[in-house]
Amino acid sequence: MKDHIKNLKIIHEPSDIYDTVQLSSEFKDTYALSPIYYTAKVNPQYDIQKSLKNKNIPIRNPFLYKVKDAQLFGNSNLIATNGDELSLSGLVFNPNNSHKYFAGENDKFRVLQNGIVQVSYKKRLDFKNGFFLGGSDNFGHWLLNCVSRLNYLEFLDKNIPIIIHDYMPQRFIDCLSYFFDKNPIIKIPKQTLCIFENLYVGTTSWFVENNSEFWWNNDSIVFLNKGFTNNKVKKENKKIFLSRKTSSWRKIVNEDIIFSQLKELNFENVNIENLSINDQINLAFNSEIIISPLGASCLTYLFTDKGTKCITLSPRIPSAMFLADLYCGPINSLHKFIYGDITAKDDIIINSDYYIDQNIDWAKLFNEINVN
Repeated sequence: MKDHIKNLKIIHEPSDIYDTVQLSSEFKDTYALSPIYYTAKVNPQYDIQKSLKNKNIPIRNPFLYKVKDAQLFGNSNLIATNGDELSLSGLVFNPNNSHKYFAGENDKFRVLQNGIVQVSYKKRLDFKNGFFLGGSDNFGHWLLNCVSRLNYLEFLDKNIPIIIHDYMPQRFIDCLSYFFDKNPIIKIPKQTLCIFENLYVGTTSWFVENNSEFWWNNDSIVFLNKGFTNNKVKKENKKIFLSRKTSSWRKIVNEDIIFSQLKELNFENVNIENLSINDQINLAFNSEIIISPLGASCLTYLFTDKGTKCITLSPRIPSAMFLADLYCGPINSLHKFIYGDITAKDDIIINSDYYIDQNIDWAKLFNEINVN
């Protein structure tokens, strides 16, 4: 089948080409985004982010956009008007990283000069209305950039179809059942032009602009936590260590020794990748304390009950991408970083392996944070 080619023009401000849906003042206040602050010595801290709301710091308001006669291109996060214009600002994690908006079409689409992207497709499908979540092959981006958008559903028809990419793993898709049960899910196939009479898309709760300005909303974590843990009752007080041994980067070189110390204090070693989303939620919610190397396993903190203690083992390389403290603060889980020195620098510095001090008095530390 022959490829059809389109050139699309990127417009910086979405409201210049998309219609906006009226949001309540309470919603806008709750989900306004603040810049992420961190220092040369520590990762982003919830207390600092929370304090910004009471200061004269610029914010970014959330928006819900309505695109009439929208063109959605396959497994990408590109939504164009019928005039072949699109916007990315606040709608994808990083507008300067083509992988974030080409997504599953990264091998087919390309960036041209002067703000033009070239897309291709083989067939066309037509739909009436839809609410776009999009997709990502990264679990953190799936939760924070896609699933968190479900907070906009209160302003839309209760049965509006949810639009995702068809390459999404089933364990990712399983997350959606915690937030709605009546909305049909439409999986958009690759290399397909999808035309919607009306397609809705909301500002994401975490994004970057100009490769350095990171924006974040604390209350999206509250939204996710409530959805995943609604009506749960805590039945146990587990002590969990989340292993990162199978990862290809950012490994703790002495993980075995660190866990052997924790095992003596009744910790279980868990590989979170082997668990379904429901099992991950139950594990986290029924834990008294979770210790995790920095990485996707820290997302488990989103499923914890109030008062859970979370400790993140991190390389001593502060980054606006290391958000573990921001996962815990909004839901009243206690969090602490323990930093380790880099042993060998990776080409991407934040992915470097590191060493955790083997002389930590874990029993004393746990006593200080009231772990039984």
